[in-house]
Amino acid sequence: MIRIITAILIALWLPSAGLAASPDTAPTAADCSDFLLDLNHKPQHLAFLGCRADTVHGLKALVADYRVEGRHAETVERYFVKIAKMPVLGFYCCGWDSIGTSGRDGWLQAGGASYNISMGSGETLLNRREDWPKIPWFSVTVTRYLEEP
Repeated sequence: MIRIITAILIALWLPSAGLAASPDTAPTAADCSDFLLDLNHKPQHLAFLGCRADTVHGLKALVADYRVEGRHAETVERYFVKIAKMPVLGFYCCGWDSIGTSGRDGWLQAGGASYNISMGSGETLLNRREDWPKIPWFSVTVTRYLEEP
């Protein structure tokens, strides 16, 4: 009985959260695109690499990949800190990453959909911000989850 009530509550809650959709309107891999351009939140110097359907943390998602040259990474970082509340990048072990005290990602909300934004350098020994121009690329990932945990 508890499972039935829980299932009913979830079914009622998901549409209001903008996560569930009818089969005719549910996002698919065909909806994968340059999300930041579509949302009018793509900073200068950020290059779109592609978009793919994927499974992230066990959940179906659409993932858009971007990159920015190290010499422009600070500008892109500042933009996402401001508009998406992404944590400032810190150096952890062997690379720069947007891991903050309240989580890893920034996020944007648009038209009932949420987009998580993270940024990192990949593996590097350059651990001072002043050296960012020496890092060839920083990656930015924008994830739109298609289901709830």
